[in-house]
Amino acid sequence: MNPRIRPLLYRLLALAIGSMVFAIFAPTVVEAADPPTVHSLDSTTKKLQISIDTTWVLLTGFLVFFMQTGFSMLEGGLLRQRGVINALLKNFVDPAVTILVWWGVSFGIAFGTSVGGFIGTDTFFLSQLPTDGAFPSRGVLGRASNLNAYTLFFFQFAFAATASKITTGSMAGRTDLVGDLIDSDMMGAFSYPLIVHWVWNANGWLAKMSFHNFAGSAVVHTVGGWTAIVGTYLLGPRPGRTHWGTLPLAHNL
Repeated sequence: MNPRIRPLLYRLLALAIGSMVFAIFAPTVVEAADPPTVHSLDSTTKKLQISIDTTWVLLTGFLVFFMQTGFSMLEGGLLRQRGVINALLKNFVDPAVTILVWWGVSFGIAFGTSVGGFIGTDTFFLSQLPTDGAFPSRGVLGRASNLNAYTLFFFQFAFAATASKITTGSMAGRTDLVGDLIDSDMMGAFSYPLIVHWVWNANGWLAKMSFHNFAGSAVVHTVGGWTAIVGTYLLGPRPGRTHWGTLPLAHNL
């Protein structure tokens, strides 16, 4: 590692750790100024739990969102040089498009008030957001979520962007930017949040049947994988591809 970069990395790490500690324990410090009562202790405990959960989910959301960089490197390394710029551009534009539809309609479809356990009907454009700790998400053990609503929005958006990126890798070299944006819009606006509502909304029909999803495999990866298979089948083989088992020529783009 460059000796000039190492002190900067240490400072950034110290700043990140300090920010996490402040975010976790700040509510406790504020509440400590008042004489403790049973009610205040209960309120402080709830705020502390929300702070810890929010900090952890934000951290994991950042890591999930950073997968966009991994997708870019993976697709760029496996494509021929002529398709790399297109793939990198799509990896950059897809999250920007996805967050708009996720904010407008998808978050409401996924976590809004359920109709028959099939689809959400409110909370569009982040309206009617509930208070902290009252969001009807199943959580890990089927309990109500203790997350700030905006934190849940960001975390779920990161997964929505990941699901749409799974399809672009399988169809790379055969779709232009417009086609990829249409695919991202359709997945982010309807097909992905619909499955999210079934599984991760407390009133979804699969959630009521005690359906268990492991690490997003049944929601994120399955939706993205099946969409990728269908798209690959419809598009056919990549034009001018190398023979089966032969890697394309290496490039340094």
